[in-house]
Amino acid sequence: LRAALRLGIKTGLYHWPRYDLSLKSDIATVYRELNELDDIDILTACDHAAADFVLIHHPPILKVIPDRLPDIETARLGILVNQLPWRPSLGEECYYDRVDAEAECVRVFRKLPTWLPISPVVRRLLVESGYSRLAPEDWIPPLGDIVDLISAPRTGVPDPGRPPVVGRHGRDHWTKWPASDTELRQAYCADTGFPVRFLGGCESVRERLSKWPGNWHSAEFDSVPVTDFLAQLDFLVHFTHPDYIEEFGRNVMEAMAAGVPVLLPCRFRETFGDAACYCDPEQVAGRIEAMWADESSYREQAARGLRFARHWAGDAAVERRLADAVSGRLLAVKPQK
Repeated sequence: LRAALRLGIKTGLYHWPRYDLSLKSDIATVYRELNELDDIDILTACDHAAADFVLIHHPPILKVIPDRLPDIETARLGILVNQLPWRPSLGEECYYDRVDAEAECVRVFRKLPTWLPISPVVRRLLVESGYSRLAPEDWIPPLGDIVDLISAPRTGVPDPGRPPVVGRHGRDHWTKWPASDTELRQAYCADTGFPVRFLGGCESVRERLSKWPGNWHSAEFDSVPVTDFLAQLDFLVHFTHPDYIEEFGRNVMEAMAAGVPVLLPCRFRETFGDAACYCDPEQVAGRIEAMWADESSYREQAARGLRFARHWAGDAAVERRLADAVSGRLLAVKPQK
């Protein structure tokens, strides 16, 4: 929305709750405040509008269509795939079906949609599942409110006089942690000389472990701003359950934008390339020790992460994608091989 404002693009918002999660959710304060601006309007079901581009921001909402919607005539329609249609490894339910979703788009908006993957992993899985109407470029999530990190990242260097601080921030779910207690403790450097800090997401871990490691410290989610939390870290570690398919990993990119080197499981390489360091859980502590002892290696890894965040998630990238979508350049579907 802020990119649209900078580009002079008038935007209409329609509040469409996801039926299987909540029908009581209100419009968040930030959107009501943006609605006070001249070029952002909140639409109602009684409104009629014409658009160059309509963006459906979460495909599971298409599984249940509201009885009443605004009447919108649009030149182009895109669906941002920030959640896969299913979790095949975990045997979860189908969140939406491609054929049904496209049929509903034609019925409601009179247009076939273009699917906008948020990462190379999402793109690959969609193609393997028969999706063909894909945008030629992935829509990597923007940094949003913390975009200033990439213009003023931390400039710290390893300090041999103290141990490195390791951390993680994220929501609480068993899929967000390694499968075994041994791998969990290894990945997050339990009972080592490293202070380890968690911001949110620890309840499922506390239920698993009979003893909380002495070097682990946790804080409630949102108890401190993410930017302040990242400023405390020397490394971010993010190891998830092997059966979990993460569409992207926003917390990873936030750390990169702050100039914090990141350690991930090898399966994340498809998304982040050389922007992160990859290893197995038992290798994490050794990799951190080696990088902490080598200033040039530490600086180089931090710089690679920062370049990734700037290139894919900075203001310029978001504005370019949005301008291309409105004009039709980005939504020119390329045939899949």
